[in-house]
Amino acid sequence: MRLVGRSTEYNNGEPMFRNHKLGLALAAAVAIGGAGALYVQVADTTWTVGQLRENGLRIIPSGRSDAAAVLDPGQFRGQTRRAYRIATQIPEVLNQLYCWCGCENRGVHRSNLGCFEDLMGVNCDVCQGTALIAYEMVQRGVTDAAEIQAAVDAVWAPNGA
Repeated sequence: MRLVGRSTEYNNGEPMFRNHKLGLALAAAVAIGGAGALYVQVADTTWTVGQLRENGLRIIPSGRSDAAAVLDPGQFRGQTRRAYRIATQIPEVLNQLYCWCGCENRGVHRSNLGCFEDLMGVNCDVCQGTALIAYEMVQRGVTDAAEIQAAVDAVWAPNGA
């Protein structure tokens, strides 16, 4: 966080805001400090959805992390049914994962979980594949979302991502 005072600048190295779905963070928070000093918090606009963050994730998890909005897997067949079923079983994991189909970059979904809250996941191998990788890793005992994201990246990320 970078705080700019009347005559002094402070920086604790941790930005308060990160650019999420809009492509640019335009927010600045104003706070009144002690002795009437005015401080302005300047937003960090260096990170965008899809870029690897220090914590190993590519999104900032938000919204619901339960399966309440996931479409009923029973209406689908085969691999599609399996992927939607996985979304009902590990929604909290999928809500932390970036989906390389790019739906987050277009502002359509907040995470891989969102791909199963509508019909996006029906015909998308990337959405389904991401969920399958996550499920298989969870079944092996992996609980770290960053480790799961790295495995997803190894399969679906373009070179250099």
